[in-house]
Amino acid sequence: MFTQIDIERAKAKISIKGLAMAAGMKYDTLLSKLNGRTEFTRKEMLSVQAAFPEKVPLEELFAIDTGQKSA
Repeated sequence: MFTQIDIERAKAKISIKGLAMAAGMKYDTLLSKLNGRTEFTRKEMLSVQAAFPEKVPLEELFAIDTGQKSA
């Protein structure tokens, strides 16, 4: 759902579990938010952003992938 988070995780070689630990979140909570079952709070978004070595703007990091491709 959050493609850019997956891209940044791959670049930084961070697992979802590692991201959860770095962001100070429980693994299940982060997984639920990444899958779109629950929403991120602003504080959580900032924590996830801070977990990556490169600063990616929140708007880009949390852009929702709709799964539609442009023509």
